[in-house]
Amino acid sequence: MPRRNSKLMTDPGIAKMAKLKKGKRIERFDAGAAGLALRITDNGTKTWCISYHLPDEQGRLKHHRFTIGPWAQPRGEEDLPEGLYGVASARGEARRIKALVRAGIDPKAALAAEQNERRTKAQKEARKTFEAIAENYIKIEIPKQRRGAETEAIIRRELLPPWGTRHTASFQRSDLTKLTDQLIAAGKPAAARRVYETATLLFNWALDRGDIDTSPFTAMKPPVKKVPRDRALKEHEITVLWAVWSKQAYPFGPLQQLLLLLGQRRSEVAEMLWSEINFQNQEWTIPAERSKSNREHIVPLSDAAVEILENLPRFGDGDFVFSTTNGRRPVSGFSKSKVRTDQMLAERKTVIKNWRVHDLRRTCRTGLAKLGVAEIVSERVLNHQVQGLVRTYNVHEYMDEKRDALKQWAGHVRDLIEPPPENVVRLQSPTATAKVP
Repeated sequence: MPRRNSKLMTDPGIAKMAKLKKGKRIERFDAGAAGLALRITDNGTKTWCISYHLPDEQGRLKHHRFTIGPWAQPRGEEDLPEGLYGVASARGEARRIKALVRAGIDPKAALAAEQNERRTKAQKEARKTFEAIAENYIKIEIPKQRRGAETEAIIRRELLPPWGTRHTASFQRSDLTKLTDQLIAAGKPAAARRVYETATLLFNWALDRGDIDTSPFTAMKPPVKKVPRDRALKEHEITVLWAVWSKQAYPFGPLQQLLLLLGQRRSEVAEMLWSEINFQNQEWTIPAERSKSNREHIVPLSDAAVEILENLPRFGDGDFVFSTTNGRRPVSGFSKSKVRTDQMLAERKTVIKNWRVHDLRRTCRTGLAKLGVAEIVSERVLNHQVQGLVRTYNVHEYMDEKRDALKQWAGHVRDLIEPPPENVVRLQSPTATAKVP
């Protein structure tokens, strides 16, 4: 029952209430809902509250007061922001609270449960922002990937800045298309494809884990077709690049020289450890966990490769051969290194068009073929998976043949950068050129 001194309040009437004198505080009860009152203070604050009674542990009725929230005047038919109450919404909340009391439920306990539920829901939703999903992916999946550093760089450079705070449910295909279109327009189709591959992989991973309910990029076609590269450096290009690398500072100068001499994958050379190198036997062992073939791969080191390694600095904080963090982490930043290489070429008034760091591996493979090295030996040098019955039955590692092949290739590179006198003919080793059954 409404109190005798209560009146039926209206929002315009509340707005016209005069400001109280300093130190004054009053309550005005509303006849529209039992126990509902508007508390008014001398600074003009108006707050809805409700009085009710609940039995204590001894069964005696005890008076309680519950604060509903601040009053605010609605504007037209617009809903007030959450947590603000006009007359109508305050009455509705008062009736809801009274219904809880009649059911024997303490409104304060019910409110605490609701707030906890909302907080839990908000935390769950916060975990569905792109930033949260991406950071989780970086934490869990990147350490498992051979090219994880490159993938993480794409996420942080291309995806997190525009997408970070967005909820994953808000994404559409057009969001990814917008990013890839910008890269294609900037003349970077390969980068556009890598962004597409990274984004689709990340969303599919989150979908498989149940972190998100759907991926907008499922069955989405790549922005550009993957064009296989067939670029191998010409001999005069090798000569010029080698001269530039000889002037280029550690770590990228000697690193690129080794990429050319050994023909191994960029990530494998960049992540080389001193503990993997046996100088006495002139061998570098790439462990199975770092090898794309998932098996241990032994790379014979030519005299030229050994000389490069012996002249590299050693660090006290870690075992990585190529590092800018005192050996703690492997080197990264090949794109910047290539820019520097091209700048040094320009200073020499030389341009080598359309070359990439990966071309060094292809150049080595092409060079071995030109030197007459048997196909199976060349493939073993590059640690390519052998297919079919040969893979099943031929487990020979061709160590001698590989060693001779890389020795020949190093000798050929030496002849390009330091041509022998015209009256000197270097003999070709027969081992690697022999036909292998």
